[in-house]
Amino acid sequence: MSVIYEGTTRRVKVEYGYKYLDLSRLEIQDMSEIKRLEKRTNIQYLKLSNNKITEITNLENLTQLERLELNSNQISEIKNLDNFKQLKILSLAHNKITEIKNLENLTLLHTLRLSQNQITGIKNLKNLIKLAYLYLFINQISEIKNLENLTRLKRLELGNNKITEIKNLENLNRLKTLFLTNNKITEIKNLDNLTQLKDLRLKENQISVIKNLDNLIQLERLDLSYNKITEIKNLDNLTKLQDLILGDNKITEIKNLENLSQLRVLSLSRSYLSEKDKKLFKRGIKSIIKHCRRLKLRPFVEELNSIKVKIKRPGLKLVDLQKLGERVQELNDKIKVLKSKF
Repeated sequence: MSVIYEGTTRRVKVEYGYKYLDLSRLEIQDMSEIKRLEKRTNIQYLKLSNNKITEITNLENLTQLERLELNSNQISEIKNLDNFKQLKILSLAHNKITEIKNLENLTLLHTLRLSQNQITGIKNLKNLIKLAYLYLFINQISEIKNLENLTRLKRLELGNNKITEIKNLENLNRLKTLFLTNNKITEIKNLDNLTQLKDLRLKENQISVIKNLDNLIQLERLDLSYNKITEIKNLDNLTKLQDLILGDNKITEIKNLENLSQLRVLSLSRSYLSEKDKKLFKRGIKSIIKHCRRLKLRPFVEELNSIKVKIKRPGLKLVDLQKLGERVQELNDKIKVLKSKF
């Protein structure tokens, strides 16, 4: 056993032959501080997250490396990774990276985590043909592009960026999860080829109409909360949908859900009804109550109290997302009353 790192508060000893090395949270600033790292050629998993590293160096001899984690450092440039021909997982989230580059030799890469950086564009990924998981949320990306070679991609996370349009996803026909939350998207489109998609998140955008989802026949979860939607429609083909999240919109009527026989969760939290629309709501809930197990309808609690519906599904749960402050206790009491009636 030999000392591999000796800081002001901690000494780390590691036996030769270990394939996993965790040097996280040691306040390492320079990777040259790690002693004899170049001789640990058998290492397959190296973890250096939560340090103060500014540059990727001193790793050239670790040619057997399969997983490298450098999350939460101060790295500004991706470089010196050419020798990692066996690398399958690369994590560089929460750094200061502005550009995706120098990944051409990582042809076995399966997972790439670059979230919480300062990346402005998607590029230089064409050689990563085995990539299945790509995480780019919380960056400065304005356009979806340069993904055509990533035909094995299963999960793509692009939330919290500056994207205005859904496009250039035609080749990703194996995609199962797509996150585009908190962007500037105004229209649902160009998803026709994503026939394997199971989870679509479009929360916190500027979408006003539900449309162009007909081909997503495998979809199980759809989140369109915090948009500008006024009507539930164009969901007839989504017969496998289990979770439909539509809270914080301007929906006035529950309708067009007859084909969603697998629906288990319907969320309409913080959607406000006029006096006229309350009657529509009461009528609409009868058509979905038979198969929906959970309803999240916080602003509708008072209306539910007056609805006389005989529920034939014992597993149904009424979930009220409680208001803060003085109304918490009041809502809890209302829930108890509702449960006793149902």
